[in-house]
Amino acid sequence: MMQQMEILFLYTAEYIIRVFWLNKQIKLIGENRDNTIIAATGYAINITANNVEILQFTITALSYPHAGILAHEVEKSEHL
Repeated sequence: MMQQMEILFLYTAEYIIRVFWLNKQIKLIGENRDNTIIAATGYAINITANNVEILQFTITALSYPHAGILAHEVEKSEHL
């Protein structure tokens, strides 16, 4: 039985984070990919669940040399 996917919508803004942990089935949607910015001081997004969708974001590094999406032991995720 598949669980219902939760949706998290983020409005246009700059979100300063270390790591955004996605540990359950979720759809993460930004309002506008050019102006919805995840400015990371760590890896940015760490995925540890299957069936994750990430849409309409720009990811940048602030103080860490790398920023992006890390998918750990994930079997199926869309739009990464």
